[in-house]
Order: sequence, then C-alpha cells, then structure tokens
Amino acid sequence: MKDTKYMLIDSSLYDYAFLEEKLTRLSAEGWHLEKVGVLGWKFRRGEPKAVRYAVTFAPSASAFNSRPTEAEEDLAELCAQAGWVRVANQAQRHIYRNEDPNATPLETDEAERLKNIRRTMNKHFFPTELLMIAIFLMQFFMHFHTLTLWPSRTLSSPLMLCTLGMSLFVAVIHGMMAVNGILWLRRARIAVEGGETLPEDRFYRWFRWVIWVFLIGYLLCLFWSVGLSFLAWVIGTSAAVLLVTAGGITLCKKLNAPRWVNMVVPAGLCFLTLALLVPLLIFSLDRSMNQELPPAEDLPVTLTQLNGETGTERYILEESNSILSTYGRYSDAGDASLRYTIIDVKCPLIYDMLLNEQEDEFKIAAHYSVESDVADHAALFGADYVRHAPGPLGDRWFICWDSRIVNLKASWELTETQIAMLAEALKPE
Repeated sequence: MKDTKYMLIDSSLYDYAFLEEKLTRLSAEGWHLEKVGVLGWKFRRGEPKAVRYAVTFAPSASAFNSRPTEAEEDLAELCAQAGWVRVANQAQRHIYRNEDPNATPLETDEAERLKNIRRTMNKHFFPTELLMIAIFLMQFFMHFHTLTLWPSRTLSSPLMLCTLGMSLFVAVIHGMMAVNGILWLRRARIAVEGGETLPEDRFYRWFRWVIWVFLIGYLLCLFWSVGLSFLAWVIGTSAAVLLVTAGGITLCKKLNAPRWVNMVVPAGLCFLTLALLVPLLIFSLDRSMNQELPPAEDLPVTLTQLNGETGTERYILEESNSILSTYGRYSDAGDASLRYTIIDVKCPLIYDMLLNEQEDEFKIAAHYSVESDVADHAALFGADYVRHAPGPLGDRWFICWDSRIVNLKASWELTETQIAMLAEALKPE
C-alpha cells in the first residue's frame, strides 16, 4: 500500500473554508498534507488524527519567490508560538495545521481577513482572469476570422467548430469567475459589516463540474475529429510544457534565484519546448498532406457514368463532416476530367453564408466565360438555383437545392443527356 498520494483539490482562491474542511477530513482518514506542487497536493499516510487546518492569505507572496518574504517568516513564527505549523504554500495561500482540533482559530478578525483576501485578489486573481479573457477572446476572433474567409471548410470541420467554441467558452468561464469574485467580495463586505463570518463560495463548488464536463467533452471531440494520435500529441505536448516549466521553477528556487529569473527562465523553457515540438507536428502534418492520395473506389458521380470512360483516376481530395454541414471535393480524371465540390447543409441558418462563398468561387472561376440561359436546366435539375458558364477552360456549373450546394467543372461541354445524369446523381436524397 502506498504511503503517499497526489490529489487535485479544486477550489476558488478565496474559498478557504472549503479547503480547511477538506484537509481536516483527510487527516481524520489518515492522509496528512505534506506539500503543494505542480503535480498536485501531496499527502502522506499516517495515523488518523483529529487536527485543525487554517488558511491565511499573503498578498506579497508569489509562486516565483525563491524564499518566503520577511513578512511571511514573521507570520510563521507568530503562528508557531500559538501551535500552528505552516505545512504548505500555494502562491498567496498559506496552509497551517494545529494538532489540537479545539485550538483557537488562527484568524479571528474577519475584517482583517477580508482585507488580505481583497488585496490578494486585486494583485493576483483579477489580473490573471483579465489576461485569460483577453487571450481566449483573441483566439476566438482569430478562428472567427477564419470562419468568415472559408465558411464551408470551417463549419464542416468538427475540430474547427470545437476550437472555436472552446475559445469562447473558456473566455466566458474566466469572465464568470471574475464576476463571481466581485460578487463574493460584495457579500463578504456585507457579512463583515453585519458581524458575521465571511461567506463560502458555493457557486464555484458546482461550477467546477461544468468545467470538467466541458473539458472531457472537448477531448472526446478532438478524438472524434482528429483521431487518437493527434489527441495524444496535444496531451503529450501540454504535459511536456507543464513539466519543463515546473522543473525550471523548481531548479531556480533551489538555486535561490531572484524573482525575475524565476519568471524569465521557465517562460523561456516553455517557449523553447514549444519551438522544438511544434515544428515536429508541422513536419509530420506536411508529410501526411504531401503523401499521394489513395485512389477512391467510387465517387458521387464519375466519368464512367457520364461518358463511359474507364480506367480513370478517382480521388477524394477533401472530406469533412460536422453537425452543421458536410464538405467534399472530388476529382475524376482520364482523357477528360471532372472536378466538383458538394456541400450538404444541415443547419438552414448557415445556408446563405455557404451559398455566397461558393457562388463567389464560381464567379472567379467563370470570369472569362459567358453565362448561358439555365431556366430549363434548373427545372431539369429540380434545383432552386442554377448558373452555367461554358468556356474554353471548362464547362462550369453552380447548382443549389434547399439543402445541397454543388460547384462543378467538366473539361468538356456537357450534353443534355449528361446533364440529366448529373441531375440524377447529384440531387439530394
């Protein structure tokens, strides 16, 4: 049986009551807190004890300090005289333990406690939340810009949709955390003015499960959209960056480096790790993209169906499928060639956006062609909207049904019979 274990204790910065109760309960079960590190909270097995934990706040403390500040050391000495021993630090939270479960509380002045918590939040909590909001909103708008440029590919890609949603959701989460912190400070001020103890943060106690559910859902979406290998790369890269950064901080602290060194060195190691790992991913993706496409057994419509030509090279150039739409580009080439894009729209709200994008592509490709009268062709296709531009560079068709959009180019001018075959093969089911 192991004598140590690591746990992830997820609580908001200012919910000290939750943390004190949990640590006290674990000691009663024989697991006593030893230290708090990057890998989690380390507990050592021992005799079950009824002890008492207390959490204090040191606004001047920092995870990048090699040693406790003079004020922190003075506080630890005063607490030790009262039987409170400092067990661990987690940035601005200092955790003390007293072997007497009935010991006098470490802090009895709620107004002073609130003052320390407010200073800690103003100095560390709120700036961090605002920084995270800015980072993920910037990421969201970058992906949204990609959506406006290439809507058909973006909206049919589960990975792009998941990343777009993740960026916005994480920004909203940090926004809610910041607002919750402001509201908690307001409730705490009212409680202190009324002679009561500081309130608990019950919001985060249930909201953290929402965050975990979202995280698991995001990982499942990654697995579904890009496969196990890419998911493993994402998790492995995250773990590597975390371990290298943590190792850099630990090493600098052991060398008693100044605070700015403890900040710069881990950041440099983090960027160096990414600089080494990201090119490996780009190289592997580039190799996979430049590999020769395997021939496709069959396509929605082929040259064999249209003109009887056999022995052609059939390829699926690109295919993606999401809850909003599907996207496919296909090629069939021999003596003649046939290339086309098929988009199936599952959400009517995005139909006009995809239609406009594909129609713009048709206009650019048919710039030097003269469009023909397609009134009869629209009826033949059973479509809502058809454009046709024959020309020396190919016979181009743009065909729209209520749930399908097709952009097609044939290297020869299609006959009426072949148009009828296309209509039958391409119309939505």
